[in-house]
Amino acid sequence: MKRLKKVKGKCCSLLWKIVLFGVIFAAISQIIHNICAFLGMNYYTDPKYFALWSKIMMPAQAAPGFGFYLYALFFAFVSGMLFALVFTVVKKGVPFKGIKKGIAYALLVFLIATVPNSLATILTLAIPYCLVALWVIEALVIYLLTGIVLAKMFR
Repeated sequence: MKRLKKVKGKCCSLLWKIVLFGVIFAAISQIIHNICAFLGMNYYTDPKYFALWSKIMMPAQAAPGFGFYLYALFFAFVSGMLFALVFTVVKKGVPFKGIKKGIAYALLVFLIATVPNSLATILTLAIPYCLVALWVIEALVIYLLTGIVLAKMFR
């Protein structure tokens, strides 16, 4: 019975860490997204690209509405929880220790998720290459920063 309580306690603790990390990931990603949106604003405000943006992002030819930011925060929260959950499963197989482990994991996720997605984006959508490159750099920064936090939280 003691062992069951100990396992239950570890699971609850792990779940709360994953949820907390989701919140941290969402906060970090929103800050980086906003900085990069400012850097790439000329693409977002160029009328020739208006047709590319979703109605959630640009319901009109204006800045995104409040709903867009709610969706973005929620999606980042879920992404952060998945980032942490997968780390808890594979962390023994990730090389290095401490912060280097978090950075290595972040680079692996970047290589597995962002690079193929970016190549598919270039292949299928008429989005300027510089904007795709900005998104790639944005994702790398988000993953590296959150990888460091992840390594500290999930030692």
